[in-house]
Amino acid sequence: MERMPPLRREKLARLKRAEDRQRSVCAELALQAAFALWGAKPLAYACGEKGRPLLPEPWDLSLSHSGGIGLAALADTPVGVDVERMERPFGSLRRKLCSLAEQDVPEKELVQLWTAKEAYLKLTGEGLSVPMNMLTAEGGCLVRDGKKEAVLTRFSYPHDYSITLASRIPVEAQLHIFTPDDVLQLLCSRERIYHD
Repeated sequence: MERMPPLRREKLARLKRAEDRQRSVCAELALQAAFALWGAKPLAYACGEKGRPLLPEPWDLSLSHSGGIGLAALADTPVGVDVERMERPFGSLRRKLCSLAEQDVPEKELVQLWTAKEAYLKLTGEGLSVPMNMLTAEGGCLVRDGKKEAVLTRFSYPHDYSITLASRIPVEAQLHIFTPDDVLQLLCSRERIYHD
């Protein structure tokens, strides 16, 4: 907890379930690891409208968590990111999730549609206020009202999760996977550098 900034501590205090608190801590640790990998001191962030984390320009940040994974996307361009377990059932949401062009998508691909659309809605800051069936994920892009609105980058590792990054422009995205112990080691070594 001593590594959690005040904003995260406030959020943790509001969460009722232990699993939700653990996922929230994982997302914060992922963010701190991202800063460490970029060789930067962590910047304080605030929550914008609808809870979207905000950093000083030119930085942008998006967080997500699912199962045992906390995910942070840190970039110098606007981004949105989402992660979901592949086994999560989305079949009952087909009508609300799929656009007319996506009606025949196999059930096993629905989780990828969800992460693509959720990542885009995090990018725009609109959240679930926009009906997902008004959006179409096609050919590595997110289409809205007939216009390409975002570039989608999908990650296939770890194999039991679907991860999608949405950005306005193509980005060179890198995925780094850490255990909590790896993150703590990274943070401790960074602290030694900053104190020396």
